Amino acid sequence: MAITAVGFDVDGTLYPELTMYLHAFPLIIRSPLLMYHYGRARKILRQKSAGGEQITGSFRTNQASAFLESRKAGIRGNYSAECAEELLEKIEKKIDASIYAHWNRLFADIKPYEDVRKAWLELKGFGLSIGLLSDFPLGTKPEALGVADLADAWCCSEETGYLKPRPEPFRYLAGKLGCPPENILYIGNSYEKDIIGAHDAGMKTALFAGSSMFRRRKYPLADVVFSRYASLSKLLTSYL
Repeated sequence: MAITAVGFDVDGTLYPELTMYLHAFPLIIRSPLLMYHYGRARKILRQKSAGGEQITGSFRTNQASAFLESRKAGIRGNYSAECAEELLEKIEKKIDASIYAHWNRLFADIKPYEDVRKAWLELKGFGLSIGLLSDFPLGTKPEALGVADLADAWCCSEETGYLKPRPEPFRYLAGKLGCPPENILYIGNSYEKDIIGAHDAGMKTALFAGSSMFRRRKYPLADVVFSRYASLSKLLTSYL
């Protein structure tokens, strides 16, 4: 079946992953334990959802709960329900104020990989819709990367209550683009998160492999593997 839309991951796919870590470095220096447990919390949520656990309620509240779990200070019997709720709310506000509130400023000057915009213009020339799906809030990244005017939709996995590789975020993007998952090609740099997740959601997949060592691995669920945006439109002609 021909594709009618292309979805893109952002961090590590449209710009180098090293850039993401370098731009986040001020947060790591300022609040190393906060950032460590924030990363651990997201890993805990990913592991729980990968095991088939159904997660309900607000993503940010669940993230705060996983943050507590990472600190090995989970809500135990000596906490009243009221105290537990207050503790989670405090952590949630701390993450919002110390991490999320600073992202637009930290990522205001990121630069895309070479030929990203050119490749997007070629895709638009084929009549394809383009969407963005990231595990992190996008903020002003689309503008900084020079693709905001070409994107038909963008969203964050957190809006679904799940992180990649759960299929829910990918299906959510499909809804935003207004087409079924089977008509979408999703492009990402993580085989475990992007390719497996998009495949499980019913999408076609393309792996952006940025290094020769990375490309030597085998990726059975990737329909396309590429390393240069200049070659993307030619690789996709058989899917149009």
